Parts: sequence; C-alpha cells; structure tokens
Amino acid sequence: MKIKKQTLEDQIISRIPYILSHLDRDQYSSTAGSFDRLYWGWKLKDYSDATLQRLAYPLTNYYQKVDNDLYDEEKFLSWIIKSFNFIKSIQHTDGSFDQAFPHEHSHGATAFLLYDSACSFDLIQDKLDTAKRDEILRTIKKMADYLVVFDEEHGFISNHLAGAAAGLEKLFSITREEKYRIRARYYIDRILSRQSSEGWYWEYGGADPGYHTLAIYYLAHYYEGTREPEVLDSLKTACEFASYFVHPDGSFGGEYGSRNTEVFYPGGFAILHKEVPLAAAILNVMIGSIESGTTVNLDSIDLGNLAPLMNNYLDLAAYIPIKSNKMIESIPFQRSEFVKEFRDAGLVIHNGKKHYAVVGLSKGGVVKEYDKEKKTQVLDDCGYIGKLQNGKMISTQNHNNHKIHYTPEFAEVQVPFYEISQNVPDPFKFLALRIFNVTVGRIRPVREMVKKLLVKVLLSNAGKSRFTLIRRIVFSDPVKIVDSIEPQPDGGSFAFLDHGIKFSTIHMASSKYYYHK
Repeated sequence: MKIKKQTLEDQIISRIPYILSHLDRDQYSSTAGSFDRLYWGWKLKDYSDATLQRLAYPLTNYYQKVDNDLYDEEKFLSWIIKSFNFIKSIQHTDGSFDQAFPHEHSHGATAFLLYDSACSFDLIQDKLDTAKRDEILRTIKKMADYLVVFDEEHGFISNHLAGAAAGLEKLFSITREEKYRIRARYYIDRILSRQSSEGWYWEYGGADPGYHTLAIYYLAHYYEGTREPEVLDSLKTACEFASYFVHPDGSFGGEYGSRNTEVFYPGGFAILHKEVPLAAAILNVMIGSIESGTTVNLDSIDLGNLAPLMNNYLDLAAYIPIKSNKMIESIPFQRSEFVKEFRDAGLVIHNGKKHYAVVGLSKGGVVKEYDKEKKTQVLDDCGYIGKLQNGKMISTQNHNNHKIHYTPEFAEVQVPFYEISQNVPDPFKFLALRIFNVTVGRIRPVREMVKKLLVKVLLSNAGKSRFTLIRRIVFSDPVKIVDSIEPQPDGGSFAFLDHGIKFSTIHMASSKYYYHK
C-alpha cells in the first residue's frame, strides 16, 4: 500500500478538529475546558489527566499564527479561556497536577503544563481583561512555585527537567520575577551535570534518542530566552549525537534506546538551525520523513503526546520557508564508511558502503540495519524473546550492565535471559491503587516512595534465567550476527523461542507507534 504524502501544514490543520472534539466546549458544563474526553464525555475515569490541558497551546498557537476562515475568533478565544478555567479547577493547593492517578502531584505533568500554559498565556494576554489576565497568571505562578520548591524524585528524566527549565524561564520573561530564572538554571545545571561527554541526555539510566530530541526542544527554547553559551555548547553536542539515529529509511530511534522511543521532535532543531548547521542538515532529511509518514508523525501519534509533537511541528512550520536546499553538512549515514562507538551509551554505529546499522549493545545486542541506496530497513532484530515451560516470559532485550567486548571489526555481548514483567491493570489492582491514592498516598514521602517502586516494576525486568546469549556482530557490509545460547535448550525448557523480530519488553507508553516502513 502506497501512503499518500501529506504536507506538514495539512497535518497540523487536520488535527485542529480532532483536538477540539476532545475539548468540552459546553459553556454550561461543569467540566467545560477539559480535554480528557474519557473523563467528561465517556465518564470512564475518576479524574481528568492534567497533561491533556497542554492541547490548549497548539490551539492558541494555531489561533494566533495561522490565517484561516474556519473558526470564529471570539469563540476560539473563549475555548482557550475555558481550558485555563478548568486548569484552575483541578490544580492542587500546592500548585501541582495529576496525570496517572488522583493525588499524584506529578512534577513532570506540572512542568510540561507550566511551559505550555505560559506560552499560551503570552500569546493571548493582550486580548484579556485585567481580572481574567491576573486570574490566569496566578494559576500559572502556582505551578511554577511548586517547581521552585519540589524536585522530581522517582527517576532522573532529562526531558522533564528541561520542560521545567523552559517553563520557568518563559514565566520569568512574563513576570520578571528573578526566582523563576534562578530555579530554571538549577534544573539546567542538573541536566548538564548528567549529560554524557558523548552528547546524550540522561533518560532513566541511559541514552534514548527519541526523548533526547524532546529534551533538545525544551532546552532550545530555554536557550532562546537566555542565550547562555554553555547551553548552546551542550545543544551542539546533543545534535551531533542525535544525527547518528536518523536512519536512511527516514525513521528515527527505536528499541536500542533506553526507553524504546521512535518519535522525532523537530522543534529544537528548527530553533537552532542558524547556530548549529548540523541541526539544519538533520531537518532537511527529516522533513521528508515527516511528510511521507516514514517516521512517527501527527497521523500516528496518540492523544497523550499530540500536544508536544504538534507544538514541535508548529516550530518546524516556521522553519520550512527558510530551509536550505543546499546541504551545508552531511549527517552520518550520508558520510563515507566508519564504525563509531558510543561507549557510555552502549551503542555502535556501522556505516558501510551500502548499509547503515545501529547496534544496541546495552540492550542485549539489538540490531537495526538499513539499505542506504533503497532507503529501506533490511534488519530489525530486537534480540530473543521466548516462554519457558513454566509459563514465564524471558528475553535478552534488557538495559543492564552486560559483558561487552568491542573492536572496530566486531562487537560481542554476553547477556542473560531475564524474566519479563508484563503487568497490566485489573480491577483488584485498581481498587488497591485508589485506596492508596485517597489515604496514605496523600502523604508526600509515602507517595514518592511508591512512585519509585512503580517505576522499578514497570521499567525493569525481573530476575535472570539460567540461559545466556552470546551474540557477536561482525561489522561487514551488511553486518553478520552469530548467536549461541548457553546452556543450549534441551528441547523441553522452552515453550517457544523467537528472534530477528521487532518487540519490546518494558512499559513505555511513548513507544510502539505505527508508521509506514
């Protein structure tokens, strides 16, 4: 099936009715302004996901920047104001919000909502009367004040911290209150202190190219406001790292990253294109991918990630008219042959004459390979997955400290098969969670401890099995893979064993999107 090419502008315009359908636009409704249709429309949830309120920013952005005859201006503005009213109604007294469950007080949700809310407010504040302007600004400042006092404790997630920094810096530009700029720099210092010398930003214990581009987006917006040379230097190395994961078929990222994400966020590269030529080179390739659907785009993203991707595309739309047809720089797959190791990330890139391969040694030997001339994927090997006779699922796709031996000619990884945790919700688990949410879960230290436990359960696999994979990847053109499993299966231990296919083994809502390959 041939996929019809859809321009960036067409993708953006087509999403506006979809967003508006998720917004409760009924002025007399008690939930007017909510974007969580499962909550206000279907009534299948007992709380409204605050992160969906970020959808007000792409609406505001579109309302301000796009000439159109589709919507009445006064009505459109009223919908945006309703969304701010609803934000105020679901905000906790400490300024935070819930995303995953009631009384969550999510740092990440608050950070992202702060940035989008501050940007939306800045675009429409001149159209508001003084009372409404002050009311909305008080709500936004409460978000920021929460981020000034509290840190995210359940994991080190650079894109979350970058979102907080960008939001606080944006609010500083509106209020000129120095405490917001000071706290923004605090988050920046944390991010930069954990940035690898290889260029990547820390995401749950490793490098993840997809979320790496989201961190670039927020950091680029922070840099727009501060022009700090240290941040620009950081972004230059970050763009260099990201360039290796633009694949010849137009896709980006994947299961070799710590969080398995394949979403490319272009906004930061669009902002940086004048000062970082490589950012422009990346975009000149990825714009075609976005419009042809060979990467995750607005047609394939879900509601949870629609707001940030839509905002990135609006930044990209501003870049397209000035994009260079002349390639000032090449990106890695366009260069002559090389083998590149990112030792800290556990990643190896092999660029042959005809093929381009990305190897995730830190993920148990995940290999993705592409035909550069045909611009197609020829290998998508995410390791081994199987089931033991006792019913336990096991896999080699794990982000752990495996035994790795690397040379420019070949790499070898020795990785145990780990049991896979495949937890899914059920009524009893939900009942236990809700009892916790409305009782001891309202005590911050207890709540944060449980969040850490949930992250460990959902993002980590269980104990080792008695099987070990030894995988050797020879950097020929194409690559060659030689596997041996010790001890050898005796015919009765495995119910089944599969390999050479695409799969993932951890909970990650921002992965597994469909796109045309």
